[in-house]
Amino acid sequence: MHVFSTGYGRSVSPFHSGRYGPPARDRVFDIARGLAILVMVSGHILPQPYSLLAYVLNMPFFFFVGGFLFRGDEPFAQFLHRKAHQFLVPYFSLLLLLHALKIALEGGTDDLPTVIWTMLYGGEKLRGWFAVFWFPPCYFATIVSYHWLHRRFSGRALWAIMAGSTGLALLNQWVVPAFHLPLALNVVAMALPIYHLGAAARKMRIEASQQRVLALLAAVVTLSYIVAALYFQAPPLAMKRASYGWPLVSILASLSACLPLLFIAHAAARVPGLNQLLGELGVAALTVMYLHQPLQYMIVENFGLYNPLARFFLAILLAMAAHRLIERNEAARWLFLGTRRVPPPPTTGTSAIKPG
Repeated sequence: MHVFSTGYGRSVSPFHSGRYGPPARDRVFDIARGLAILVMVSGHILPQPYSLLAYVLNMPFFFFVGGFLFRGDEPFAQFLHRKAHQFLVPYFSLLLLLHALKIALEGGTDDLPTVIWTMLYGGEKLRGWFAVFWFPPCYFATIVSYHWLHRRFSGRALWAIMAGSTGLALLNQWVVPAFHLPLALNVVAMALPIYHLGAAARKMRIEASQQRVLALLAAVVTLSYIVAALYFQAPPLAMKRASYGWPLVSILASLSACLPLLFIAHAAARVPGLNQLLGELGVAALTVMYLHQPLQYMIVENFGLYNPLARFFLAILLAMAAHRLIERNEAARWLFLGTRRVPPPPTTGTSAIKPG
């Protein structure tokens, strides 16, 4: 049977749940996404060793799960328009708004032409408040490219393209490490194969007992890499800078963390209260991704709160509160969430995904 039995139809993004319209998303993916966002935020705020998991899991999880949810039956032009609305409209809206806020708080110290150029170039040039803004345009380019390729190639041809793409990514890392494209588009070379592996994983048929063994082995690989990072200086993943650690090993260690995380999400889906909390965090994942860095910087610079654990929880809670406020207004939803649909009341039901 499949690695996970899902039971929903159309392709959806791991950042946009069925909360904004049919078809309904399986709750486990919202919970898993919530867990992954917690890990990502910890990597930006908490000191080591608490943040080490972020350097192993990092962003490949979102590409992998996006591939796992991929269907590819939507016409390309319609898919392109829908995803541009979901990802690029919020990206540019929040980039402009937060830059204006930053300049206002800092007394207009930033050079305006430099700010405009940095905003347009994006990707590797974004720092501080905007460090994670490289990801949404890169993810958008990845899913659009994969949709186009999937409709034209299949089987061995598609695997060959993914192998070539991986080769280009490794050349970027080892031969021309200073090479970067606007909006982190060079990172698509590594993101595409990860997305494809997610799509391929969905088609795998593994018995329930084998799934548990596989999840355990994957957890061992993940923990081994964390130990290697602690004691043997194993390099972290930094996809934004096209730095993928040890060739293929670091990426595989990162992908190995996906399966245990999904099993943990499945277990959490059965716990009343926790499933709703993590599910809501998963629904707000992209908003939390955009806002946690500006919030934690403002907490330090404007309120003098340096405690990392306090900043971690405050940044998440404030970002989720902002998400709720945005949901209440149609114009705000269009600009900052990429949708005009009114979200229905959140559900507390558990996922249909079951191991085996």
